[in-house]
Amino acid sequence: AKNALKVLSRLTESEAKEADVDISARELVLQLLIGGASIATLGHGHADVQRSYERAQTLCQEVPDIGLVSQALVGLSAYYVTINELETGQTLANRLLSVAESSGEPDVMLAASLTAGIPMCFLGNPESSMRELERAISFYDPSRHRVGTYVSGQDPGVIARAFSAWSHWLAGYPDQAKARVEEGIALASEHEDPFSHAFALGCACILDCLRHDDLESLEHRANETITLCEELGFPLFLALGSLARGWVLSLKGDESGLKDLESARQLIDTTNPVVSSIGAALHADALCRLGSSREATAVIRAAVAVPKRAPFWLSLIHISEP
Repeated sequence: AKNALKVLSRLTESEAKEADVDISARELVLQLLIGGASIATLGHGHADVQRSYERAQTLCQEVPDIGLVSQALVGLSAYYVTINELETGQTLANRLLSVAESSGEPDVMLAASLTAGIPMCFLGNPESSMRELERAISFYDPSRHRVGTYVSGQDPGVIARAFSAWSHWLAGYPDQAKARVEEGIALASEHEDPFSHAFALGCACILDCLRHDDLESLEHRANETITLCEELGFPLFLALGSLARGWVLSLKGDESGLKDLESARQLIDTTNPVVSSIGAALHADALCRLGSSREATAVIRAAVAVPKRAPFWLSLIHISEP
C-alpha cells in the first residue's frame, strides 16, 4: 500500500482525469490499509497509525463514503484510546455513533457500537461498555463482517467479544466474561485470522490472570500467545502473553518470571500505554508473592503517580497494593 501511495502521489491531475482516477478516493483507501497494517505491526498507539487515520479523516471531506468515514473514525479513536487520551477517543466514537444513527446502516452501527464500547470500558463504565459491545455483537454477521469491515485486518466479532469479556469481568460477571472471550478465540480460529486470534488470546491471558484461573492452562495459553506473536510480529499481544507467563512463573516461585513481567511492561509502555497499569498490578502482585513487598510498593506508587491513568486499570493497582 505504501508503494502504491508513492505511485499515486506522482500522478498529475491531467493524468488522473485522463485515466478516470479519483486521486482522493484512491489515497483514502490506501491510507486506511496502511493504518490497519501499522496497527498490527507497530501497535495501535504508534505515530504512523495517527498519521494515516488523520489523513484519512481529511480525505473523507472530499470522499463522503460512509463506510470509509466509519473506518477512519474507528482507527483514530483506537489510536487515542491506546495512548490514554480516553476523552478524545470517546468523542470520536460518539461522532461515529451519530453518523451511524443517521445512516441506519447495520455495518456502520456495528463499527460505531464497538468503537464506543471500548473507551467506556477503560473509563470505568463497564455497564455502558457492555451495552454497546453486546449491541455490536448483535449486528455481527460472520458471513459479511469478517476481516476488513471494522479496521483492515481485524474481525469486529472477535474484538467485540474480547472487550465485552473485560467489561463483564469489571461489572462482576466473571463466568460470562470467560464465555465471551472463549467465543472470540473460537471465532478467530474458525476464520483463520491470525491478528484477531492474537488479539483474543492476549485479552484472554489477562482475563485468566484476573480470574486466577488454573495456572497450567494459563501458562499454556500464555506460551501459545507468545509463540504466535513472535512468529507474526504482533508486539502488543506478545506483551500481554509475556505478562501472563511472568505472573504464572512468579506464582510458582520462579523468579525468572520477573524478567518476563519487566520486559512486557516496557513493551506495553511503547505500544499500548492505556493498559500499562495492568502490568504494574501483576508485577506488584508477583513481587509480593516472592517476598519483595518493598519493591512491590515502589511499583504501585510509580504507577499511581502517572497522570491521566485509566480508572479501569487504576482499580486493579489498588486491589493489588500490598
